[in-house]
Amino acid sequence: MDKRTFPRIPQKISVKVRTISSTHDETGEEGVTRDISGRGICLALSTPYKPKTLLSLKFRVSKREDCKTPFSLILDKTSDVILTTCGKVAWCRKSTDESGYDLGIEFSPRNFAEAKRLYSMLPYFLCKD
Repeated sequence: MDKRTFPRIPQKISVKVRTISSTHDETGEEGVTRDISGRGICLALSTPYKPKTLLSLKFRVSKREDCKTPFSLILDKTSDVILTTCGKVAWCRKSTDESGYDLGIEFSPRNFAEAKRLYSMLPYFLCKD
């Protein structure tokens, strides 16, 4: 029986990831979400990370004409918005297709303003394609 508070929504979103403890000149790596919820994401990456590792997550959000949420109305047609927040690795396992790793990452916003921005954008992330 699934006891999740927030349902998982299958959605592919590009996310740039790097460890919080890494140096600023480290580029990190690009991953793609498998699903997203109000609590976190399942992210496909080429590198494994240990549980409890703190990560910087940088989402690039593009304007989508098909999504009419309050957040989408402030995006103009030519801009992308970068959302940066933190997350903590809950689990990591080899992907079923053996191409890399799937990570369960729980959102851990650093402050109220970051949490407010993240949660205001979630309906936009969750718009169906």
